[in-house]
Amino acid sequence: MPRTRSRSLRLALTIAAAASLASASSAAAQGCGLEYQRADNMWAAFGRPDGGLGVESIALSIGQTKVFVTDWKYEKKRNDGSNYYGSHLRVFTNRGSRPVRLLLRGSSIADLLGSREGGIPVSEGIFTNVTVSSGWLTIYPGTRRETKADLVEVNCPPDSPKS
Repeated sequence: MPRTRSRSLRLALTIAAAASLASASSAAAQGCGLEYQRADNMWAAFGRPDGGLGVESIALSIGQTKVFVTDWKYEKKRNDGSNYYGSHLRVFTNRGSRPVRLLLRGSSIADLLGSREGGIPVSEGIFTNVTVSSGWLTIYPGTRRETKADLVEVNCPPDSPKS
């Protein structure tokens, strides 16, 4: 009889684990995902994530916002899942299934937009609340962008932006 209980318990735990993974996967699919690369120094060129930080990512639930630490004393430190550092952002990609909003800050609007003629095409994102050196950028799923800015905040908006 103990052997049957053991099998039943293992089966129940396996089913519970599978259900938990399935609900986590569906929650992630409903939220926002951002993959990004930062340089480990301020001298890195536009779109060049120089240094050894590699690819970092963040997943947010719908309506959630994450504020990043942009103090350059953390420029060589990777995110650890609870502390997020945003200095020297160079490349980012929306890996989620929903639009994601980023607050970027640079030394000039050219650092945010790049030097391409005409700025950012609408198909790649929408800039709002733009100043000379900062702005909110909404990017769509699958969009990859380059910049030379600090990543200040990431937001997973509850609704798609209205054009």
